[in-house]
Amino acid sequence: MHQQIQQHREVLDALRTRSIMAAAELHRLTGTEPQPAAARFKVQPVSAGLFRITDTTTGKVKGWKRTHGAACGFAQALEREARQ
Repeated sequence: MHQQIQQHREVLDALRTRSIMAAAELHRLTGTEPQPAAARFKVQPVSAGLFRITDTTTGKVKGWKRTHGAACGFAQALEREARQ
């Protein structure tokens, strides 16, 4: 890798590390919890009575459900699987 690119990446890595440490210190001082990560699976209405469950990282459709409750339940199950 070109030397300037490597140096640039090292600087960015150091800044990212400092940013993470600063955020952790802020949460410690204020007694707050960090915000949870955004949901990976999104429920989208397609038409009347049809919902699509999409993986936001890949954009691939993971399933279709007829009710909103069933779609949300399926998305939550996929979230649990993805965390394990």
